[in-house]
Amino acid sequence: MPGSALAPVTHPPRVLQLLGLIDQFVDKAQLIEAGADAAGDTLARIAEDTELLAYPRIRAAAYLGAFDSKKTRARLRSMVFDRTIQPLEIRIQAMRSMALLEGRGASEVLVTLLANEEREVRAGAARLLGRLGEAEILRKRLALNLEPDAYVRSVLVQYASQSAR
Repeated sequence: MPGSALAPVTHPPRVLQLLGLIDQFVDKAQLIEAGADAAGDTLARIAEDTELLAYPRIRAAAYLGAFDSKKTRARLRSMVFDRTIQPLEIRIQAMRSMALLEGRGASEVLVTLLANEEREVRAGAARLLGRLGEAEILRKRLALNLEPDAYVRSVLVQYASQSAR
């Protein structure tokens, strides 16, 4: 409509259908065949679209880890710090995707997230650092007694000791 505000964002219906599947894994090829672009922009837009239900947005953030590009990596780094992105699980899945794409290159961002106000973010960062083999970072945080929350401390202990094996 001429002179109107921005047109509403539309997402490929088949991509949304695939992201809405419960307990079923889809791969990058299926998402692209359904209409997602190869750079990951479609999934990033879905993950950030507050008009959509949470579940496909969470899955979109999780699947971004299969769409490696400079733009996707930058967008994921931005998403993990964006407190307006809710529910929080979207940011946690973006963290996981970032770690999947960058490996230990994501460690600096994850260390920063260990000081986040939200305990779920701190716990997610600790899990990912442990999975990346960064147990020493977790052990130092424990030794300095920097974590006030008992749940997050338990995650730090679990992943610091698992990685030490």
